[in-house]
Amino acid sequence: MDQFRFLPQSDGTVELDVFPSFLRVGERGRRPRMPYMLLMCAAETGMILDCELLTVEGDIETLWVQLPPRLLSSCLRHRLRPAAVVVRLTWIPMILDGFCKALDLPLEVSTHLPAIAQAREEILRRFAELR
Repeated sequence: MDQFRFLPQSDGTVELDVFPSFLRVGERGRRPRMPYMLLMCAAETGMILDCELLTVEGDIETLWVQLPPRLLSSCLRHRLRPAAVVVRLTWIPMILDGFCKALDLPLEVSTHLPAIAQAREEILRRFAELR
């Protein structure tokens, strides 16, 4: 978290969403799982900053605890200290609120995430082509 504080402040916004991927993954002969997808995009450019499949091992809370470190890791990897993070789901601020406050990173909720919508559509279209 200290490394994040020393990154230069950007005026760009990051959109973040988590949603079921509808992909089946697993070992042959075992029941497949459907992981969730974590998608992070630069709001202004639409550039995908992070796209990861998150598996749920046990209960949904194991997915939730992955969000703060993944957000931090992505920001550090891109050397990005965004002006704000915008999310769609109302439960995400419950998970990220304390974390974002500690980083002095504004967190907003919006039902309209255009960069995420475009990236999500393209990713899911490409996955469908692979089938």
